Amino acid sequence: MRGNGYLINKRAGDMTSCLVSILLICMALMPSLASADSPASRGPGGQHLTMLPPGRNISLSIYQNNIAVVREIRDVPLVSGENFLGITDIPGDIDVSSVNLRFMPVSQSDPLPLVLSYYVESDMLSRPSLIRRFVGREIEISENGTTYRCVLVSATGDSIVVRRGDSLVVDPPGTLILPLGPDDMVNPNCLRFQVRSSISGTREAELSYRVGNLSWGANYFGVLDRDDTRLALSAWATISNMTDLSYEGAGVKLVAGDIMVSRAGSVQQTRKALQVMPEAPAMAGGPSELPEATPLFEYHSFTLPRPVSLPARTSKHVQLMGARNFAVKKVFMFEGPGYGGVEPFTGMKQQLSANVVLEFSNTGSDSGPLPRGKVSIYRYDASGSLELVGEDVIPETAKDEKVRLLIGRAFDIVGEKTVTDYRRTSSRSYEEACSIKLRNRKGEDVEVVVLQRFMGDWTLSSPLPWKKIDASTVEFRLKVPKDKEVEILYRVKVSG
Repeated sequence: MRGNGYLINKRAGDMTSCLVSILLICMALMPSLASADSPASRGPGGQHLTMLPPGRNISLSIYQNNIAVVREIRDVPLVSGENFLGITDIPGDIDVSSVNLRFMPVSQSDPLPLVLSYYVESDMLSRPSLIRRFVGREIEISENGTTYRCVLVSATGDSIVVRRGDSLVVDPPGTLILPLGPDDMVNPNCLRFQVRSSISGTREAELSYRVGNLSWGANYFGVLDRDDTRLALSAWATISNMTDLSYEGAGVKLVAGDIMVSRAGSVQQTRKALQVMPEAPAMAGGPSELPEATPLFEYHSFTLPRPVSLPARTSKHVQLMGARNFAVKKVFMFEGPGYGGVEPFTGMKQQLSANVVLEFSNTGSDSGPLPRGKVSIYRYDASGSLELVGEDVIPETAKDEKVRLLIGRAFDIVGEKTVTDYRRTSSRSYEEACSIKLRNRKGEDVEVVVLQRFMGDWTLSSPLPWKKIDASTVEFRLKVPKDKEVEILYRVKVSG
């Protein structure tokens, strides 16, 4: 493409050029050529194709599993009878099977137009398709540094016929230059509709479709206080438009939760580069300027308070949740590492690492559903600098439910597990006794959780209290004083 037109090269020798000078035939053809429809307004079968203007009142329902539903209003000029409509401002990632064009009724007795068929033509920028679009229009041909104007009469296969003056030229040599008019849209795809209407006039219609490569995710920013007992948690929504189409001034709903979708093929499934836009400054307004969660079937929807423009292949950040304060508990969690398929034996030792876990409940007067998303936890150090102390992922969390974040491994809490007794009681059962020693090298008392897992049927005894978490997991929860060591003893019988 050059300037405001297309250039199509024709190599010398590829086509035969001949000059047909039959003036009477040319004169007979001239009236029909002059009245030919614009090729941009022709369907593949020669029907009159009406290109629709861009949509308005765009709304997007964006999901977390890389899909979105687009809705927009289109003004559709119709004539009585059959109409052929074209829309070129569509994304290549459109799910064609989800397209719906719904005409708005003017009154209860209003006869609605009927959509007979639709399809997507996806080769609008291929050489044959481009040339067909310019049949009946004036084009330019450049040869040996000279450019002249002519009218493209026909294009069949690899052969074209142009009218130059009073002559027809078959397969002229040179480079074809196809000038773009104001109604020509540079888009490789065209959504075409066949619509039957009983009356003429412009009607409003809602166009809706599903598109891939348009998604969102939550990103949480948490700050711990100096006592590690309070967590201030805020959230931003990252909206990623990886399609090849921009959406300007759209109303946006962000849907939290996993919905089941059928992965139908799109017009194109090529992956595109993602450009991240700078984050907007934090909103200075009150809660009314933040999205409010509302139920949507078995999910939750967050409606953004103002229109959002989403340029193609960019990611934009909008504030999702203002700072909420939660009472948080920091615990150190040891999980039994298992034996890695190796038969344990008496005297076997394993070093244990303590995971740093933050626990809190999603409660409070301002609490609400927490969408799935990455959470980054920060804490002020002794100099007053805000430092990153760990990251994890918050699952979908309903109101009043508990959240557990694993944000790192503790440096000063260490553990050691020793198998003090092990014997096989049959080919499918065994008995095992273990000692788990926990040492606290911090300058403060800590709470420690130890998880042990057993497969099959099991019975466990221990001098310390423990709790069965699920069918295969037990939990020991105890305090370890600073600079002290505590020991957990248990014996378990496992069968099956």
